[in-house]
Amino acid sequence: NQQRKEWMDQLREDISEIRERWIVAVESEKKAFLDHLKEETGEQVVRLVQKVLGDLSDRNLQQQTAGFLIEKLHELGDAEKEKLRTMMEQLQTSRAEVVSSFELDGQQKHQIADLLRELSGRELECKFEISQSLGFGVEVRIGGWRLGWNLASYLQGLREQMERFFREGIPLRKSTSME
Repeated sequence: NQQRKEWMDQLREDISEIRERWIVAVESEKKAFLDHLKEETGEQVVRLVQKVLGDLSDRNLQQQTAGFLIEKLHELGDAEKEKLRTMMEQLQTSRAEVVSSFELDGQQKHQIADLLRELSGRELECKFEISQSLGFGVEVRIGGWRLGWNLASYLQGLREQMERFFREGIPLRKSTSME
């Protein structure tokens, strides 16, 4: 009886250890699965939004996007203008890049170049290029200074919010900044 009791106690201990290892393994697999699911879900949402907006973009939307950039350039405050001039002086640059996900028309290019020359207070070489890295949008780059609107920045913000939600349980904001 004593031997049988010892075997039963040892069996219970072994079963308890096996159960605990099994629970740890299941929890680990569950966490890995949920982490993968969260990441994949976030990526799918971002890809879906990119596709929808890409499919919806037409010439009118492109013109409005370029118009939005022109409007933002017009609305720059004195402090931001001075910051731009100081930065250009420090970098000794007189070159600006205007990157868009679509072809800007001649009038838009001319307006943007004239505004940038006016803002910088100097003759400025403007290089216009098309890049899909923005997702959809248009951006001015002079040294480290950037101004524009693009889908990639919104999607990056969405991605970061989703990561915070999955990692920390912080809810997605009801409204997001459109800057």
